[in-house]
Amino acid sequence: MSTRKGLFREQRGLTLLELVVVLSILAVVAGIVAPAVGGKTTQS
Repeated sequence: MSTRKGLFREQRGLTLLELVVVLSILAVVAGIVAPAVGGKTTQS
């Protein structure tokens, strides 16, 4: 269990980097999913 706590501590140090990565991934996913869900007929 101590190894997991060590991993969590390392991740805690990358909160800002992780936040940017997660936000960018969410933005890309939203950009792909939103049009597909909103209007399946509209394709650019």
